[in-house]
Amino acid sequence: NQVEAEFYDANQYQSKEFDIVVANILSSALSVLAPALAKSCKAGGKIALSGILREQESAVSAIYSEWFDMGTPQHMDAWVLLTGTKKCAT
Repeated sequence: NQVEAEFYDANQYQSKEFDIVVANILSSALSVLAPALAKSCKAGGKIALSGILREQESAVSAIYSEWFDMGTPQHMDAWVLLTGTKKCAT
């Protein structure tokens, strides 16, 4: 499928910004890491967040909406995928 992925130790790349940020971890960690994940995403870049249960969707989406224009959530059984586009600095 011609997909190529690179993985990094986040501690070594704290000042880098990426076009796409993906995190598949529990919502409690996603909430705590929101500022760092937002900082690592370029303006206009995309974020994909999973590991979120349906009942946690609103809270996590509200946190990330500070930095991202959140898209329509995708649901599979009890799980949610949240996506967003990083807002441009004003």
